[in-house]
Amino acid sequence: MLTDQLQQKISENANNIDREGAFPEQEFSWMADADLLAKTIADSENNPVKTASLLQLLKKTGSANLAVGRIYEGHVNALQMIDLYGNDEQKKHWFDEVKNEKKLFSVWNTQAGDGIKIHDLGDGFYRLEGSKTFCSGSGWINRPLITGELISADRKGWQMCIIPTEKVKPAIVDQSFWKPFGMRASASFKHDFTGIEIQEKDLLGNPNDYYNQPYFSGGAIRFAAVQLGGAEAILSETQSF
Repeated sequence: MLTDQLQQKISENANNIDREGAFPEQEFSWMADADLLAKTIADSENNPVKTASLLQLLKKTGSANLAVGRIYEGHVNALQMIDLYGNDEQKKHWFDEVKNEKKLFSVWNTQAGDGIKIHDLGDGFYRLEGSKTFCSGSGWINRPLITGELISADRKGWQMCIIPTEKVKPAIVDQSFWKPFGMRASASFKHDFTGIEIQEKDLLGNPNDYYNQPYFSGGAIRFAAVQLGGAEAILSETQSF
């Protein structure tokens, strides 16, 4: 759980990083040290993460710093997708990366007209084409989960994949896309993944699994919890002003 002491540390540093080009690197180092990156990984099928506890954690994070909450919710979302749709080998690999290497995950689904296509090259290889927008944690996320239209002879649909960033060529980042009034430290830039090649093992689940209910719509409660935390912080500051 996010302790009151850690919540206060994150809150006190929020103003220092509320600028374009910044990222809460120190905050996520603190959270990693507190084992919060791996906190939401279920121990087993018989010991799942309790929804109420997760929402309280997200609310406290959002109350401390909405930019941190936004990025942390994306990390939690990606881990849930892996738990739902990953095979045993994928779960072990990606969860071990979180537990042992403190890798930071996220889900980047939003796109404009130049969105992602995943071209099947054969022999278990795929080439990406197109861009994602509002990629929170841009430049800092180690394992972005992105979605795109799978172009294949035997499979079609909206496919998830997780990019092993250090093993592929860098995406082209457009920072000019991000001109916010708030949460500037979330670094939500545009990424062009064109030309990046991935493998079968990087694909998560089957086409269109991303939209499975109740998980797709139900996920809104997570970022609502983050925003509620921010709203409560505003109320608290107003009352003490």
